[in-house]
Amino acid sequence: MKRLLILFIVTFLSLPIFAQNVEADGNNPASPMKNNIEIGAAILSTSINGQPVTMLGGYGGRKISENIFIGGGGFGLANNTAVTINNQNRFLKFAYGGVILGYSEAPFDIFQYRLYTLIGGGTIDYDKYTFNNLLFVSELGISGEIKVVEHFRTALAIGYRSVHGTEVEKISDANLSNFFWSIHFKVVGF
Repeated sequence: MKRLLILFIVTFLSLPIFAQNVEADGNNPASPMKNNIEIGAAILSTSINGQPVTMLGGYGGRKISENIFIGGGGFGLANNTAVTINNQNRFLKFAYGGVILGYSEAPFDIFQYRLYTLIGGGTIDYDKYTFNNLLFVSELGISGEIKVVEHFRTALAIGYRSVHGTEVEKISDANLSNFFWSIHFKVVGF
């Protein structure tokens, strides 16, 4: 785990190298990037413990080059997910967040796609949010994005969430790890 964390930190700190301006012909600097800040909200649909659930989330970040995005975001359960323990219904509380890294192609056309990953942590418990049961969470996804107007875009994404470290009764890592699809609404370019 320490090696993975060190690798992630080294990778994270080396990303600004790719954001340097390059001179086109030795005299004229390359054109400045446009639309480098993004803030968005997402509605995510998946299943947890065999039950369909909806999660709401938000994210923000910036493009550090024409194609590379770095930021952060998080998601939390939006609906009650009941689990029966000792003949009593308990409501699951699950939330996670982390660093988002993405690569997009055709970033200034009306359509673009983005390959992204979220690496971070989360918490799971019953009836209220606590930080007693911490988890490692990672996501890998791909999205297709359409520019609606100059500074507003919407996207549809699919991906897979992987969770490790679950220590809650009646819930395992496999119950939380699953495919998802999501709809994103974002403001860009300010």
